[in-house]
Amino acid sequence: MGAVLIEGVKGCGKTATARQVAASEVLLDSDPNAERRAALDPRLLLDGDTPRLLDEWQCVPRIWDTVRRTVDDRGLRGQSILTSSATPRDDAQRHSGAGRFGVVRMRTMTLTENRRPRRPCRSPTSSTESRPSQRTAH
Repeated sequence: MGAVLIEGVKGCGKTATARQVAASEVLLDSDPNAERRAALDPRLLLDGDTPRLLDEWQCVPRIWDTVRRTVDDRGLRGQSILTSSATPRDDAQRHSGAGRFGVVRMRTMTLTENRRPRRPCRSPTSSTESRPSQRTAH
């Protein structure tokens, strides 16, 4: 795919995961210049090494169609990574992204996954070696 969309609730690790593979980034929810650049020309937000992370893309909904068009124009895989913890307004007009965006839905860990063992696990050899011998002399 030309772009990947990572969706999930706040704090589940979307940005941290995307940063592991992104070559450059723009943080749309905290970069004061990002909105101004998007207002001039949303393509300006795509300037940078690829894959380019567009964190909290829904802050600038026009970026969706810009990424889609860029994927079509460049014809290359792995151009953009979009992260989002919120869904844009339903009335926003945008292309579905079919054939251009791969979607990854991240979830938080379940209680079972998040539990830590109460004591460290021991290997079978270490637990038998540390026990006293159960043989008794006759």
